[in-house]
Amino acid sequence: MGVHGLTTYLRENQRILAKATEFPSRSTDVTSIVVDGWSFIYELYEESKLPWVYGGEYKAFSACVEGVVKAWMAVGLRVYFVFDGMPLHLFIVAHLSDLLKRFCPRAENSNPHQPPQSLDR
Repeated sequence: MGVHGLTTYLRENQRILAKATEFPSRSTDVTSIVVDGWSFIYELYEESKLPWVYGGEYKAFSACVEGVVKAWMAVGLRVYFVFDGMPLHLFIVAHLSDLLKRFCPRAENSNPHQPPQSLDR
């Protein structure tokens, strides 16, 4: 999801918005950066030219991710990846609640934060 049009805006206005910063090949200084996780994954996969025929080349792609992150860390970057969407534990509760409502009509009025009662009553 993310912000609609943000990637396009940044790409089209790169010269105005971006400031080039050079880092030495090895550094003891630490600079924190925040990376849009989904955009990073998309861009790196596109650049990697890995085939998508079999649903993803996960081992090879994880090596690409590791290589980029290690290179960033080697020049003194502390990387924070941010992914949009709800936290996993809330997603699971919401998803289970939806499944219960769909497949167990009596669960329609139940509290999603409590386990369902037996349907044998």
